[in-house]
Amino acid sequence: MSVEDCLPADLKGPATTVTRIAAGMSGAGVYRVEAAGQAFVLKVAGEAENDADWRHALHVQRLAADAGLAPRIVHVDEARRAVVTAFVADRSFVAFLRNPSTHEAALTQLGRTVRRIHALPLPADARRRDPREMLAQVWSGALAGFALPGFVGDAVQRVLAEEPPPATAPWCSATTTSTPPTSSMTASRS
Repeated sequence: MSVEDCLPADLKGPATTVTRIAAGMSGAGVYRVEAAGQAFVLKVAGEAENDADWRHALHVQRLAADAGLAPRIVHVDEARRAVVTAFVADRSFVAFLRNPSTHEAALTQLGRTVRRIHALPLPADARRRDPREMLAQVWSGALAGFALPGFVGDAVQRVLAEEPPPATAPWCSATTTSTPPTSSMTASRS
C-alpha cells in the first residue's frame, strides 16, 4: 500500500504531492498533501496502534473538529486507518503569548479554548487511564528533543515517581467527575 492509496479520488492525480512531515508518537505516518491548490494533512495509523484505540481517537477527533477545536476532517479511510484533514498553518501560540501587546489576549483565548474542550461530551467508551503513562510517553517522545528549563524535568520525574492513587479513588476526566463502582456516590457532571 502506498500513502496515495489512502487519499480520496478527488485528491489523487499527477499534480498531487505527498511529503512526509512527521512520525507521530504512536508510530503514525504524518504527511502534507498538496492537491488542487490546497494543503491537507494525511495521518496513517502506525502498525502498533490497535483498531479500538484508533477508532476511539477518530471519534474524539470528530467531536473536536465538529466543535471547531481541530482541523476539519476531509476523508476517512477506515480500512487503511487513515484520516485526511484540512491543513492548518502554525500561528505560534508561544509568540502570541510572549508578545507583551498580545499576552492578555493569548491567555483569554487559551481559557476559552480549554472551556470548549471541557464542554465536549465524554465518549461512552472512555476508559480510565493513568495520566502518568501519557506523561511518560510524551516526555520520552515528543518532548525528548526540546530544550526546557531544568525545573520542568525535575517536576516530570517527581510526578512519574509518585505512587498512583488507588483504583477505587474518585477520578476526573475533561467533563465528568466519577467514582468507582464500589462507591455509593453517583457520577455527576461538573
